[in-house]
Amino acid sequence: MLLNTLALIVVGGGLMAAMSSAVVSNYRSGGNTQSAIEALYFAESGVEAGVYYLTTNPGLCPTVGLPANTSSGAIVVGGVTRGEYSYGIAYDAVNSRWTITSTGFVPSAAAPIGRRTVTQVVNACATGGAPPIIALGGLNLGNNAEVNGVDIVDNMSPNRGGVDVTGNAWNVTSATFPALPVFPVNSGVDGPITVGTKPAGNYTTANISNNGTLTLQGGSQINSLTMSNNSTLNLAPGTYFIGSMSGGNNGVVNISPPGQVVLYVNTALNLNNNTTLNVGGGGAQNLVVYLYGNASLSNNCNFTGLLIAPNVSSVISLGNNGTMNGALATQGTVNAGNNSDINTTPAALAEMTAQGVSAILAGGTANGGVLLLGQWSETILP
Repeated sequence: MLLNTLALIVVGGGLMAAMSSAVVSNYRSGGNTQSAIEALYFAESGVEAGVYYLTTNPGLCPTVGLPANTSSGAIVVGGVTRGEYSYGIAYDAVNSRWTITSTGFVPSAAAPIGRRTVTQVVNACATGGAPPIIALGGLNLGNNAEVNGVDIVDNMSPNRGGVDVTGNAWNVTSATFPALPVFPVNSGVDGPITVGTKPAGNYTTANISNNGTLTLQGGSQINSLTMSNNSTLNLAPGTYFIGSMSGGNNGVVNISPPGQVVLYVNTALNLNNNTTLNVGGGGAQNLVVYLYGNASLSNNCNFTGLLIAPNVSSVISLGNNGTMNGALATQGTVNAGNNSDINTTPAALAEMTAQGVSAILAGGTANGGVLLLGQWSETILP
């Protein structure tokens, strides 16, 4: 399943929110079935009119409460009035959302023989900001992939712009990425290292042996870093420039003491099965990995942090049963394997935005906002 130009939208954190669970309760007591069906269409016309009102109001985003609004209209077909709709909009300040309630009447509100009422929740939003996944080159999701614990269904239409956590798709009109710094030339003056505790330096290689432990300080540069099976890499807070990084099976990367680590990886980040990144770091916002090239996290890897790959040629791959806690953004492609699990937090999204990553969704208001349609319910009335 390929979704081009993708942005995911996540509930929480005052960013973007969406609910798409459908709750349908139908109650029918007499009346003409055809009239009731027509009344449903007319009620939905009222919802569309309410949505149009919200999208054309310049105060929609950032989140504000609009005055309550009511309106009505006639449905005219071939010059003949077939029915009417009447809708009202109420703002819920506690949940930062609007509810549109629309009733359709056949042939009129004064003397209905068919009537239906539809309720549509419209969630508040904020412009810009970083959704949890941006993959402008495309997204491939394996079977049973989950985002924030909600299944990504297999029948998502291809070539849609994005997916939110409950399955709705939205287009991205643009995305902003920070410019990567020129990768510095490493003199390698401090030579190769293997295990132990090392000061900040310019190292040619770092080869951590099986079951070995290497502790590094911020400010270090390494041309090539290799973790063997069951090895441990401890990173103190700070910035690191690494030419390439590869990890053996069951490797662990710790952040100690807690704080933010920023890794710039020049060519490739390749981690083997069961590798865990960012243990004890204090959250996804405390590990930021900038990729100049590609990243491959093999089966059962657990990554807690942010992955940012501004280049269009980048490919980020998450293997089967892998877990990513945080957010990722690339102008390239994201591949998530079977049973992969992608989770995010408001703190991770806030840090992604702070790093200069943002996306604007299509279908929004004149000032860049977007309506997220949520819970929908229908009642058939006599």
